[in-house]
Amino acid sequence: MVSLIRSALLLAAVASVALVGQASAECETIYVRREVRDLADEEWRVFVEAVQKVMKTEKPQEADGQAMTIYDDLVKQHLDYQDKCHGTPIFLPWHRAFLKTFELELQKAVPGVVAPYWHWGFDSQAPHHSEVLSHKYYGGAGQGEQSCVPDTPFKDYKPTYTADGMPKCICRQYDDNGNRIAPFSPIEELASIVENSPDFDDFSSRIEGNPHGLVHNGIGYGFSSMSSPSDPIFFAHHAFVDMLWAKFQERE
Repeated sequence: MVSLIRSALLLAAVASVALVGQASAECETIYVRREVRDLADEEWRVFVEAVQKVMKTEKPQEADGQAMTIYDDLVKQHLDYQDKCHGTPIFLPWHRAFLKTFELELQKAVPGVVAPYWHWGFDSQAPHHSEVLSHKYYGGAGQGEQSCVPDTPFKDYKPTYTADGMPKCICRQYDDNGNRIAPFSPIEELASIVENSPDFDDFSSRIEGNPHGLVHNGIGYGFSSMSSPSDPIFFAHHAFVDMLWAKFQERE
């Protein structure tokens, strides 16, 4: 977990000098993240398979003897560092490193798998109607007394770590009367933030606010808590936030 913070700080430093010089070496393999709806059915199936394997793969026990899976450990990292990686300058680099850690675990399970992103800007005015929030992809609204999501392909996952009082399932409770989600930030607002933020600090604080926060709060319940990575749509959401940061970096 310390290495994740170290990676985030390194990324933050790199972000400030990103294009000062050319890199002396090239990556052996460049992976490209794609919008989830652009994946072929087989590509989505393989991604789901990889996530499910990570959810089931046991992690070597820590000194306290707590049994957990690799996926549980990812959720725990987000809980452990919640105060350090939100509302601070390392919000973006920490989550970039966290997202990469997730992808590396996926690739151990199924080589070549890349986390897709969810361009929720396309769905911003009626997010609850998004195909991404349907049985075809990540499932929709929570149902029943505990608001567990019945139509997600990850419904069998029982999180070890949850925020206080949360059920042991992927749980959502849409913020607009339970079956609707209030609008997210529209594409025009996202474009303005990317194009007009004068520096990294301004961009980071603006993107973490409404654009990032509205998605968490709109989907709600478990997804609006610091145990939100227990819902795999977390990584699709943050992959899009990371893409917006990459677009901002390209301005340099």
